[in-house]
Amino acid sequence: MMLQWVSSFIKDTLASPNTKYRVRSLEKVDNQITVFCEACINGKKIEFNLIDIMQDDKLKFFSSNDIILLTNAFNQNFKVDTKSFISSKYYHAISMWFVICFIVSNIAALKICNFFGYFQLDAGTLTFPLLYVLNDIITEVYGFAASRKTIYTALCGNCLVMGFLYLVTLMPNALDVSNQNAFEQLFFLSPRIVVASILSFLIGELINSTILLWLKAKLNGKFFSIRAIISTFIGSLTESTVFCHLAFAANIEEYELIKMITVLTLVKVIYEIIIMPVTIKFIACLKNNEKRDAFENISIVNFIPKFFKTTVNK
Repeated sequence: MMLQWVSSFIKDTLASPNTKYRVRSLEKVDNQITVFCEACINGKKIEFNLIDIMQDDKLKFFSSNDIILLTNAFNQNFKVDTKSFISSKYYHAISMWFVICFIVSNIAALKICNFFGYFQLDAGTLTFPLLYVLNDIITEVYGFAASRKTIYTALCGNCLVMGFLYLVTLMPNALDVSNQNAFEQLFFLSPRIVVASILSFLIGELINSTILLWLKAKLNGKFFSIRAIISTFIGSLTESTVFCHLAFAANIEEYELIKMITVLTLVKVIYEIIIMPVTIKFIACLKNNEKRDAFENISIVNFIPKFFKTTVNK
């Protein structure tokens, strides 16, 4: 009940002032859908073609519930390919950088740094916050399906790299070469880091994407900076808590873990805030070039891979 009240409050106070039209009915004739609307200011009756609404960026003038209604009607009747992002110009390049940052972050996480004797952080913090920025960009422009595909690709790439590194540590050392043990000491803990990284990363990034798109629907696509900060805070707090406890619980005291979780979360959120002007301009440029702006009705079902969805439906 409280969540419903908060949702209604946000929608009424932030979204409604920008809402110009209310949907009254939809009518399909000869594969063309006419949307019968009412102007919020004077109650004047207005008719739109659904395709014109989607193509002319008029969707932002409707309430969150109407946006979901119109988006679902468009997807169902015109059979929009939700994976058309695969042929997009810049999706693969952004995903590549996402995967690289994730792999580098996990390797760097093997080094623990002490800052001024007050708190400790793993060196992966240098690149890991970029993952939330890149995930926000992918989710905002290409949608949850694209974000989920990128996350799964990064996980597979990370498992492959860390798996090979672990196998290398098990290979016999050359007798006439020094410093062989240093490599083993560095990467022998990689299985634990990988498990912690996979679970925390998967949970944190999916939560981040879900909250970002959920708020986007509720706020009619506006207030990206607020949506990104909120989603990053919740996602990074969850991710940092899971990762730190799984990766370092036996080696670091609980008090130090709490400080590490707090600092990691704050660093990622502050990182997001600092780079926000660049992110906003980059997203605007992407939307203009790709002609995409994802609006989706997100639920927990979106987390489930397609194979398992089919099995569950049967």
